[in-house]
Amino acid sequence: MNARTITRLAWLLWLLCLVFGILAAVMPTRDYPLVAIALVGLWLEMTSAVGALIASRRPQNPIGWIMLAIGLILLGGSFARQYATYALVLHPGLLPMGQPLAWVSSWLPIPGFALLALLLLLFPTGRLPSRRWRWVVGGGIGGTAVIVIATAFRAGPIMGLGGEVPNPLGLKGVTVLLTPVADAAVALTAACGLAAIAAPFWRMHRATGDERQQIKWFALSAAFAAIPWVAGSLFFELISNPFLDAWLGFLVPVAGLSAMPVAIGIAILRYRLYDIDVIINRALVYGALTAVLALVYIAGVVGVGGVVRDVTGQEDNNLVVAGTTLSVAAIFRPARSRIQRFIDRRFYRRKYDAAKVIEGFSARLREQVDLETLNTELLDVVSETMQPAHVSLWLMGPEASS
Repeated sequence: MNARTITRLAWLLWLLCLVFGILAAVMPTRDYPLVAIALVGLWLEMTSAVGALIASRRPQNPIGWIMLAIGLILLGGSFARQYATYALVLHPGLLPMGQPLAWVSSWLPIPGFALLALLLLLFPTGRLPSRRWRWVVGGGIGGTAVIVIATAFRAGPIMGLGGEVPNPLGLKGVTVLLTPVADAAVALTAACGLAAIAAPFWRMHRATGDERQQIKWFALSAAFAAIPWVAGSLFFELISNPFLDAWLGFLVPVAGLSAMPVAIGIAILRYRLYDIDVIINRALVYGALTAVLALVYIAGVVGVGGVVRDVTGQEDNNLVVAGTTLSVAAIFRPARSRIQRFIDRRFYRRKYDAAKVIEGFSARLREQVDLETLNTELLDVVSETMQPAHVSLWLMGPEASS
């Protein structure tokens, strides 16, 4: 296919994902709140949109097509489940094709989750890290196929539809035969999934140049995706509120997950690829700074405020809050400078050492007048900071300048 046909195909598949997502969102069920369906659908739409962009710009890289397939399969499965629930459980007989779509919804999402593992294995080059990783792909494909077959022909009610819709193609004999095989396939697929999660770390240990920067983008997005899940879990253990559970319980984690397809798109298309080091540096500095300032504020308001409350007997002490706020504002700049120096010294040692060398040379330059000494020191500074294979210095003589 030529470039125009490939571009049209990629965006046509994304348009199909968009249709499935809209149809799933307008058919809310009693099992899942509308906000959850909408936010997860938004993440899948973003994944498929970035996939379409990559597929149209880098059609030879399978990452874009895999992202499109993930969105298409999971959004299609979500629509099938919503439609089947509406047609068979909420309003029986109102819509046709309820049974076939219920059967499709029982097994269709399984390959979509398997493709997520394949995405981790192939990112960012579109090739496996080495030939030894082929067993992970083979085990994942084989295990997924067994799970799909066992789920599609399992006798009994279809999962996810309230236990009220029987499997139209369920075979009791097949269920008894495939149950132990399916259990083994689940274990095999889980092992392959863990190996796929480890693949980017294995790549990063060996990668250099552009590939290392690409994996850094993915690693940073994974951190942004994981932090909201952990923070949300701790928050909702302490505070139980139905409104917050419905909105922040999905909004914050999905916002974090949305960073992953964006980072993949930046990495594959190499848009401002080398800015990742600056972003990581700022994230480390301001993340640590936020934690320090939060601890100072909590210590002031809770610790000092508790002591003042015990002494004075007043429940509300605005003076302590104001003093703590002023203290936080006063230590902001010095704390940021100290944290920045620590981050540079610990994680960016070469940059830190180079800055120190240049700073020392600048101080000596103001006092040094001997040209030969300056020549030697300048060559030493360039060699130490830039580390070139060869360095030489040419100076224009006074007769040439005249």
